[in-house]
Amino acid sequence: MAALEIGTHLSGTTVVVHAVGEVDMSSAPTLRNAVLTACAAVHGPASLVVDLTGVNFFGSSGISVLMEAQQQCQALRVVTSQAALRTLQIAGLAEVLDIRDSLADAAHALASVDSSRAGGDDATHWWG
Repeated sequence: MAALEIGTHLSGTTVVVHAVGEVDMSSAPTLRNAVLTACAAVHGPASLVVDLTGVNFFGSSGISVLMEAQQQCQALRVVTSQAALRTLQIAGLAEVLDIRDSLADAAHALASVDSSRAGGDDATHWWG
């Protein structure tokens, strides 16, 4: 069984799910649970970043998790390791998902989206 560690934290109006280890068919349900739980907590202009920079193996089960999250979350960004990026490129999903090089890049992209949405009443009332 592959080891996978998951952590989640709030950064402004962004929920970040960090994954470290291997994402395969035995560990993907753990990632799925964390990502979909975080996705359910995101409302309004908030967003979700899945940080895969600590992932050294990313199998097809991980792809399924990201595609499900893409369908359920309004604003999803994915930060990848080389291993995860390669899998996503091979599957043809590098053009489908909003993939970023770093958490800083994802945060900058989200800040740009947030500033374009400014003025909405729900801009700060999303967690609940």
